[in-house]
Amino acid sequence: MWRLPGSKHQQTGLYKTLLNPCGNDQLIYSDQESIIKYSSSPQALEVINQTFAYTANEWYRENIYEMEEDEKRKDNPLEYFNKYGSKAFKDLKETQKVFDKDALLKNCSAVARLKKQAEEEHFLEHEARLFLCSILTYTEDSIKFLHDILSNCSDYSFDKSSAHINDWVKRRQMGTGGRPFTCDRANAVGVGCGECKLERKNKWAQIGNKYVETTEKSSPSPIRYAYKSIKKEENNGNKKSR
Repeated sequence: MWRLPGSKHQQTGLYKTLLNPCGNDQLIYSDQESIIKYSSSPQALEVINQTFAYTANEWYRENIYEMEEDEKRKDNPLEYFNKYGSKAFKDLKETQKVFDKDALLKNCSAVARLKKQAEEEHFLEHEARLFLCSILTYTEDSIKFLHDILSNCSDYSFDKSSAHINDWVKRRQMGTGGRPFTCDRANAVGVGCGECKLERKNKWAQIGNKYVETTEKSSPSPIRYAYKSIKKEENNGNKKSR
């Protein structure tokens, strides 16, 4: 897959050939022997224009997710507990995240700047989009705000953006990626505010339906400004924010 089209393999002597499924030579792809024969000599490299297939991409990603989940099932929560010296368990059902757009824009100049850039220049760099996706994908309100920002870009596609967002959320749920950008990472790729005065706090890791507080310090992230945690009081039905 890493060879250039038309290049000759040093061992087999076959040429890397682009197969055009809509060409006039469909019969040559009917079996392995025909393909080997066809690839024994250089062929024209003209191939029809390709389009991004969302369903095919989702099918591929789901298969990758299943393999990653199989690997993750091998993790032992007790070993993790002993390794990090957890101080407490927090039930995932205890809190609910509520998106706070005003607080985020007020306290994080990087997000406010990128929002303004999208509105005025109608363009965002790849790392800028990843940064926003890492922060604004935890609630329906935040995802809507993310689409509101991206929709100002001239190359915006709701379907394509949704596919990337769903992929990001899925990886985060599996614990194999999709984590929010830290301020250090945002600054390193040129999309941060350039400075960070946030306090470093202990990391929380998810084990089953619980959160575990570890002794490892995390790098600050602007996601602190994006959400309020609402604790549900089951006794009187009231909600308290914290």
